Amino acid sequence: MKMIQKLGLGLAVLACVGSAQARSGNTYQSSLSSSSYAASATWNGNSTPITSGNLAQSAQMNNLINTAQGYYLDIQWALNDAIRAATSQVGDVTVKMKYPSGILNGTLNASLSGLQGGNLRFVLDGLSYDVVLQTNGRQGPISFECNTSLTIGSISVSLDYNPYSGAVSGANVQFVPTQSTNCDNSLGWVPWLGNYINNKLAGAGSQLVLAMGGFSGRILDVAPQRALFGFVDAIQPGTYLYGGTDVGMYIKNNIQNLYVNKQVRISVAQPASFYVPTQNHLPSPLARSGKAVGIDFLDNGTPLVGFQVNLVRNFNWVLISGDE
Repeated sequence: MKMIQKLGLGLAVLACVGSAQARSGNTYQSSLSSSSYAASATWNGNSTPITSGNLAQSAQMNNLINTAQGYYLDIQWALNDAIRAATSQVGDVTVKMKYPSGILNGTLNASLSGLQGGNLRFVLDGLSYDVVLQTNGRQGPISFECNTSLTIGSISVSLDYNPYSGAVSGANVQFVPTQSTNCDNSLGWVPWLGNYINNKLAGAGSQLVLAMGGFSGRILDVAPQRALFGFVDAIQPGTYLYGGTDVGMYIKNNIQNLYVNKQVRISVAQPASFYVPTQNHLPSPLARSGKAVGIDFLDNGTPLVGFQVNLVRNFNWVLISGDE
């Protein structure tokens, strides 16, 4: 329930940010009409026939999509918490997030590889994070209010994980912040503010390390059957066939060996990429689609087996103001 609430709140924030209303003319309101999935497995570089269905009628597939997207949004909330913890009031200057949440962008790419001693090396990249900071304070006799558009780009996370004990070690987070600031005062800007915010962000690094280490177990579960979003639960026997091989069941029956002794690549698309604005001046788009989650196992860098799920969401639009 907590993950579903986070997912709903995150998408609501994104919808509010992305919604567009015409200054004149029609305004349409969207609603989700259907969600469907198309899944396939791969075997030595070859894909099995696609299996598709109504997402609402497949509890296992629905759980996989929700868990993967919930993990993505958990990173967004961890970044929100890190920014809040790193910004605070010093003297007459207050820095805070202007909106309830920043926005995480990009496709989450992660990899797992085995280390000597049984640990796994986990590396995550492909993401950036946009947030607006509001700064209030004084410079001499002049009070000011500034809005800083901050992008935390090139986010890279690495850590070592013991799949048997759940212990995390060597966590490291790197990122590149860029910013632009506009101030409401007679100077138009505050010269020292950029360095001030950069100093604040330096404190976010340690917060991110703690956050990533804290919820790494969500994807790297101690029990391999529950690891990687528990995707094996979405695999049914006799469904993903290539030649005489039931590829899905091969993955399911060998998950522990694949998880611990092979390299793993994981991708999760941005959840917001499958939604449309709450309102728009045109009744479009009608659908969002793409690869939602993919998991591939490699042997010495060569793809062995894999599993991916594409998602299609269809939308209805209703005119709420204006004329047809």
